[in-house]
Amino acid sequence: MSTARKQAMRVLARGLTSPAAVAIARSGARLIGRRHELTWYHRVDDPHSQLLAMLLPELLRDFRGTVRCVTVRSAGQPWIAEPALQDEWALKDSKLYASLWGLSCAWKAPPRNASRAAERALEGLGGGDYLRAARRVGTELWSGALDDAPPARVSDSVEAATRRALREGRYNSALLCFEGQQWHGPSRLEALAASLQDLGAGRLPPRCDLPQVGGDTSVIVIYLSIRSPYSYLAITQLIDLAAVQGLRLEVRPVLPMVMRGLEVPLKKRIALVQDAAREARALGISFGNILDPVGSGVERALACFPLARAHGVEADWIRRCSEAAFARGIDLASRRGLLRVANECGLPGAEVVAALRDPTWRAEVEANERSLRSLGHWGVPTFQRGDFHSWGQDRLWQLLPHFPRSPLPAPLPARR
Repeated sequence: MSTARKQAMRVLARGLTSPAAVAIARSGARLIGRRHELTWYHRVDDPHSQLLAMLLPELLRDFRGTVRCVTVRSAGQPWIAEPALQDEWALKDSKLYASLWGLSCAWKAPPRNASRAAERALEGLGGGDYLRAARRVGTELWSGALDDAPPARVSDSVEAATRRALREGRYNSALLCFEGQQWHGPSRLEALAASLQDLGAGRLPPRCDLPQVGGDTSVIVIYLSIRSPYSYLAITQLIDLAAVQGLRLEVRPVLPMVMRGLEVPLKKRIALVQDAAREARALGISFGNILDPVGSGVERALACFPLARAHGVEADWIRRCSEAAFARGIDLASRRGLLRVANECGLPGAEVVAALRDPTWRAEVEANERSLRSLGHWGVPTFQRGDFHSWGQDRLWQLLPHFPRSPLPAPLPARR
């Protein structure tokens, strides 16, 4: 990527992730008549959508706004990495959230024809009627009570709604959109609910206790990517967590998905970086001066990872490289940028230059990718402690019950 293009992308990223961009998006939604309009993209065979179906009727019962409900389908999107692993994880994650919120569901993955029957049952409904029907029909679908006979017809409206959602940049189900912002899944529902309380939204059920972690709990393992904004947020928090608790933090870097052959649409990339910016603001972590390290920037940073480990600063190296990419606009692909970060980390410049000529880091990164997949995960950040592992910096709070002196933010209900 040329220097001019990098700087242009940097300026664009700063604009897209600023608080002003949020205000502009809200103003735009109001100008086109969508003031206080909440849109839910619901896929009946998505466990995260089913979780929302169990929560939204009560949460939005007194909501003083408009609720628009859109039934969508999986479209076999090529930008979804490891779809089978993602489906398995979504079911596991939904079961955990359901148990924490005291919700009951059989969680039997529904067959295709039964899912089509559920879609037909929601046709023509809107607002509160849709929410209540989605909860009732979802309970029947996920318990195996809906007829699995071949449908007499397949709804074209769902296919059309799915195509329209993709054109509009809505790439997930279990997705809530409000005044120009997107909120995906149960991990974002709490923050959205808190922001809607002035409009009459209710509160989520109080959480039950998490199960205790077994196995060796003296080490926290984190799989991450220097190009992942969520990895940056996670490593920034976990370094403090490990220090406070006297635990060892084991960092296992992997290549970004895009450097492993995954193509991600521009609208989805924009939505992800805007979501990460919102998370960073909530956490008080600097974010927004972005200079994408994809390609040689990532490779050069990873080439120096064994050197950083030899000096005992591997976690700080990854954090500083990530901060350089997402908060400081430092070009890791340049000699000057990389040496600047190395100097701040205490790495000798001559050793950095020598490390760049050593290709052995690639075998380690490939081994990390295989290890990540063996856990049943595909993306980053993924973290593991003992026999517990999960994906996403927004689930780091799941470690909190086991850390009485944690520097991490409390679960979202306490972060309003």
